Amino acid sequence: MDLKRRRNISMLYGEQQTSLSNTLRAAMMREGFHDIRVFADGDALAEAVRMLDPDIILTDVDLPGRDPCRMVKEIREGRLGRNPFVPVILTTWNPRESLVQRVVDCGSDDLLIKPLSPNQILMRIGQLVHRRKPFVVTSDYIGPDRRKAREDEGDLPRLQVPNTLRAKALGETEPSELDETIEAALKQINEQRLKRHSLEISFLVQIVVPAYRTGTADAETEDQLQRMLAVGEDASRRLRGTRYEHVSEICSTLSIVAERVTRDHPTPSEKDLQLLPRLAEAMVIGFNPDQDIDRLARQITASVKAYLKESGRAARAV
Repeated sequence: MDLKRRRNISMLYGEQQTSLSNTLRAAMMREGFHDIRVFADGDALAEAVRMLDPDIILTDVDLPGRDPCRMVKEIREGRLGRNPFVPVILTTWNPRESLVQRVVDCGSDDLLIKPLSPNQILMRIGQLVHRRKPFVVTSDYIGPDRRKAREDEGDLPRLQVPNTLRAKALGETEPSELDETIEAALKQINEQRLKRHSLEISFLVQIVVPAYRTGTADAETEDQLQRMLAVGEDASRRLRGTRYEHVSEICSTLSIVAERVTRDHPTPSEKDLQLLPRLAEAMVIGFNPDQDIDRLARQITASVKAYLKESGRAARAV
């Protein structure tokens, strides 16, 4: 990485310990990174993400105020800031198991254990420049691909997303070209999310409907209905301006039926229980016009069977 180009890289740094942030910032500036802005709480950091266009974010995961893990998920979802693909490194003094899982699930690029050294940061920045992981999209995750390959996800696309950190570090792209690249990648991510949403809804319907018909619907079934409604709402939001706008009426109808089933829990009408699978199938067909629908149906059925064997485990995204 050319030392002269490091001065063009914008870094947002979240750290509540002033002595630590001053030390690391001074060390990074000696390495040529001049645009480093430090924030002592999550609210200020999130506001900077909203207002600025950082090339990399480095922040403590236990920062007070706005939760950094939630912030990263909002970035990846396109609900915070203008670049959902900005590289994010989280740090912690205490890598407890529950925290590590949250870091993995939110879509961050890396987790570093404190104390940190400038060499550690430089090494990880170099990895993000030259060997950043491709992104994957499921119904509840957008971010770097960390999963082991699974048979039922063999067709899950791995997407090479825009990386302003790499572009500035290597002098590859002009700012205007980066904006166009980010916009094109956003459309691709949006379409992938809609496809995964349709599979997720079909997956949930195949669990919820039999539960009601066998009289085994419980609080978990209600949670699955709420998940179905949330997925449907996000799908409706993402439909605007896409080639899938013709599916909007199906999404709206499915949400209405799911709301009625929720209202009538634990004894919804048979008519609504018949409608849900039909609407879910129509969504799968509508969002996956170029796919083998029979193969997708087998994939969803296999996922449902796997879930049913894992008693008490929450439904996972397809």
